[in-house]
Amino acid sequence: MTVTSPPRSVGGWSNVESFILIPPDPTTRDEIVFVAVVKNIGNGAAEPSKLSVRVGGESAPPKYNVPGLGPGERFSVQRSLKLTSALSYIAEARADAENVVQESNEGSNTKTLSFPVKP
Repeated sequence: MTVTSPPRSVGGWSNVESFILIPPDPTTRDEIVFVAVVKNIGNGAAEPSKLSVRVGGESAPPKYNVPGLGPGERFSVQRSLKLTSALSYIAEARADAENVVQESNEGSNTKTLSFPVKP
């Protein structure tokens, strides 16, 4: 996955730097681990915030605490679950899920994955 950074802001700016799943080719028998890495790409400190990890059509995905991050600092979040239906899924990691961090570009807050779960 290639990440290109938008212009830096004056304050803290949290974005989802990477979002992966392990194993990369899951089956209905696997415990799938989703790993999202949030990075402050701003020049100042970013406030504590929440990161959500939505899988499939979840209407209320779980939210995870992200501590305040200094410039360049990262924080990773893991979510594990078993998907028992062999289907194609979309997963989404969203930084600053409650919009508490003031940013000049909210577009870098989300990364998505499309993946099949095989029988």
